[in-house]
Amino acid sequence: MRPFTSTISLEEARARLDAALRPITRVERVALEDAAGRVAARDVVSPIDVPPFARSAMDGYAVISADTETAGRTTPVELQLLDRIYTGKLSTVTVTRGACSEIATGAPLPDGADAVVMVEETAKAPGGDIGRIQILA
Repeated sequence: MRPFTSTISLEEARARLDAALRPITRVERVALEDAAGRVAARDVVSPIDVPPFARSAMDGYAVISADTETAGRTTPVELQLLDRIYTGKLSTVTVTRGACSEIATGAPLPDGADAVVMVEETAKAPGGDIGRIQILA
């Protein structure tokens, strides 16, 4: 690979892109199975929610966000672990104040929870109590 011999400013790069852009003027309707590699002429919107539930975007702990407002590395908030929720599993437990549920990426958020703290921002409670989790951020 050849090294770059010069660069241009961000503004110049944007100007070059803008000058090279051409709007799509031709529109055609094709079957879904023939649409691979094509560009949609307008936004595609589903009339239903997919999936039909709020789900976790990361591994972590489903919490009530108000419980974590004061959490920090030097001032962790300790919560009671209620449940472990895996992808494809619905929880039968409602998260309440002072509690949390371990949750996997893609798993449905349990009732009561309104946020997920990523696992990297948590720790097991001191003393090895596996039923308590510290929220660090």
